[in-house]
Amino acid sequence: MTPNAPTFNQIETFLKADGWTEVTGQQGWGSSHRVFVKHPAPGEPLVTHISHSGHKSPGAGRFSEILRDQVQVNKADFWQAISSGKPVDRPVEIEEEVVAPHGWQVLELLGQMHLDPTELEGMSPEEAQGRIDDWRASDGA
Repeated sequence: MTPNAPTFNQIETFLKADGWTEVTGQQGWGSSHRVFVKHPAPGEPLVTHISHSGHKSPGAGRFSEILRDQVQVNKADFWQAISSGKPVDRPVEIEEEVVAPHGWQVLELLGQMHLDPTELEGMSPEEAQGRIDDWRASDGA
């Protein structure tokens, strides 16, 4: 069993195992992030960034976005690269992530609107926002 989201130190371990190179002096990311690049094939390079706060973790949804959009691997290959210390054999099949409401939406739907937790199953962030907007428009807030 692996955690939903690794620490930024674990993401750095993956990047090193997978052959990413840290880019120093990169503009635009601010001093709170470190930028990494990988050239898996001719064409567009892959680029990602991680926080200097190695013990912190991105949210599970954000981690899924990083895997899908930036490092272009699935969770199984991510964790395998960490445990083996070997790069991912690309291309890989990328998992489609089920998108859930944002944390603040869940708090409002459950805490303020008193929805049953089962009503959130399968709800997208857009659907959650629609429910919140309708509730607010009806003077619920």
